Amino acid sequence: MKLIFVYNAESGIVASLTDAVHKAVSPGTYSCNLCRITYGSVAMKDDWKKFIASLPHAVEFLHRDEFATQYPNLKDSPLPAVFAEDGLTVRILVPASEINKAQDIAGLEEIVKGALSHEQSDAEAYRCPECGLKYRDKETAARCEAWCKEHKSCNLDIIKDAIKE
Repeated sequence: MKLIFVYNAESGIVASLTDAVHKAVSPGTYSCNLCRITYGSVAMKDDWKKFIASLPHAVEFLHRDEFATQYPNLKDSPLPAVFAEDGLTVRILVPASEINKAQDIAGLEEIVKGALSHEQSDAEAYRCPECGLKYRDKETAARCEAWCKEHKSCNLDIIKDAIKE
């Protein structure tokens, strides 16, 4: 699995300089809590670098415009956010609402660790790729997928076996 951290900021030197000034002058109105917490005026903070290096996953950092180019189907996702990429699927691991709750690096680390822990427990589940519901067995997930594809809806007899999140 690869983790993709996406900033709610544009890429490029001019955007970076503008962001640095904005964070210094008016940090309360800055739109990217991920940037605000993890970066000083020009560089990533050492504590955050150490945390990222300790993760057991590949990590990529993208700006809003870079993410929209690479993942156009997710370009309208609220940012900042952390996405998980498993092979061909990319999904939100930590939504903007959670990142925006963090006050500091320690708080952000706990949010990311919690999401990864939840993800680990989900590894034993099977997800219907059509509706996103999870099941304990592969057969039920396959039945759900087939029903969803054919009827463009859910079947109450199948979803009663879904894992509650």
